Amino acid sequence: MRRISVENIKGKEILARDVYDDMGTILMVAGTKIKKKYIQRLLALGVKNIYVEDELAIGVYEEGDMENQIKEQCQEIMQDVLEHYLTTGYNELDRLQRVSQEVILNVMEKPQVMYNIAGVRRKSESMYSHSLSVCAMSVMLALRYGLSGKKLENIAMGSLLHDVGFSVLSIHNGDFSYNMLSNKELHDIKMHVITGFELVEKETWLSKEAKEIILSHHERLDQSGYPRRLSSKKQGIGVRIVAVCDEFDRMVYGYFTKQFKVPEAFERIMSQGGKTLDEKVVKTFYESVAAYPNGSIVVTNTGEMGIVLRQNYKLPMHPVIRLLRDAHGKKYKNWVEKDMSKDVSILINDIID
Repeated sequence: MRRISVENIKGKEILARDVYDDMGTILMVAGTKIKKKYIQRLLALGVKNIYVEDELAIGVYEEGDMENQIKEQCQEIMQDVLEHYLTTGYNELDRLQRVSQEVILNVMEKPQVMYNIAGVRRKSESMYSHSLSVCAMSVMLALRYGLSGKKLENIAMGSLLHDVGFSVLSIHNGDFSYNMLSNKELHDIKMHVITGFELVEKETWLSKEAKEIILSHHERLDQSGYPRRLSSKKQGIGVRIVAVCDEFDRMVYGYFTKQFKVPEAFERIMSQGGKTLDEKVVKTFYESVAAYPNGSIVVTNTGEMGIVLRQNYKLPMHPVIRLLRDAHGKKYKNWVEKDMSKDVSILINDIID
């Protein structure tokens, strides 16, 4: 299975996962043979990427697809809890403790799996999926940072609810130009941390540390963040972990920011280690998240084209790839598998949508 851009549908691919519209209605079921005439209709419905099974996808390691697994297991209850809270005013946010425990267990079951960000998300599900993705990455980083017990649970809950403030604000992702934000739009975006904190401030079941994550995950080491411009000494480890994971996921999906390809977002996070983001947390991030997700089509420094099959633990820039075409664009008669951790002369220059 691999992800492809809808615009790159060639026809005759087999759909690997159901495709939904913004209302949650199934548009196409897994197993459907795709036709080129579907392209414009899918794009019109806001579907930009799909998962397919084809010849290229043979051998792609799927177990690392933690983002989608957690989304499928947990998004429905998370969406139900938050929407029920907004429509009735009856607070059932504590039900999300079950979701956070599910995420922790899912991550702990795969201690050496690199986090592969899927790159497929509908705008309508952005807050729920974003929160789950940030929670999963934060739990993974916290575990590899050496945290456990109550500390881990607090980080899971704080990261799961870190953007809850957006649920009651009028501004929504995509309602503005990323290049020309007005003062009001900037103010509304920054208000989500204060609004979120006020929503949970009196909840006795939620820890002080989790509440602090909701309020402070946009603080930065150089005091350029918000809302209080906290110094690094006043930012707890949970805040520093969620800050990294939130920033990465937002950049990959264009969630209230400009959208970047995964490797670009990865490099931007790495460049901020020790500057605006905690250096040790960024190092842990480097060892935990795939810069080139499984199924990505990549171009090497030698001009060859390949597909990422699987990851090398703690080596995100050096996955195992299968070479598909040579530098002249000619297909290999027999696919060549290269472990980039063992052949340092091969580097990835670009990723192709």
